[in-house]
Amino acid sequence: MRRNKLNELLRELRIFISRRGGEVRIDELIRWIEERGGGELVLLTLLNKAEEFGIIECEGVRTSKNLPPFYKLPARVRLRQPGLIVTTKPVRREEKHVSTLEEGITVVSQYLKRYFSVGDLRIRDDLGRRIPNLDEVLREMERRGLIIYNREYGVITASEKLLKEGVKLHEYM
Repeated sequence: MRRNKLNELLRELRIFISRRGGEVRIDELIRWIEERGGGELVLLTLLNKAEEFGIIECEGVRTSKNLPPFYKLPARVRLRQPGLIVTTKPVRREEKHVSTLEEGITVVSQYLKRYFSVGDLRIRDDLGRRIPNLDEVLREMERRGLIIYNREYGVITASEKLLKEGVKLHEYM
């Protein structure tokens, strides 16, 4: 997506949500993006960028019949600050460091539930600062059958066991 189009859609998204009291349901956003010629995958990408920039907060989980089950749309979206001006610089969140193996497994599990298959370098770049013992966490997750780690290609994939863990039935209905 071109940067100009992304900025334009982010600005329109903020205006759309603020005109509806600062909070909207996902159904309203789906209709809004379809009016602009986009689909649910475009909306999901836009919401992820808006959340990364600190414009919105997403609540709940809803799966779509039009997308594979690992793409989860939020149930509701709320503006963080109704008068916020859109910028193109991501907001840096305070990342607290993980101290135990179980906390590390939890962080990596949440990451892989969102991005179910990632490259070794990507996961190290994204989580390496938060989890100092990332290699140990990945080995333990592989031992427990939570991930499939293809070292030849450098790809880490969430196993079915991990993806089913903690999933509520209503997320897939």
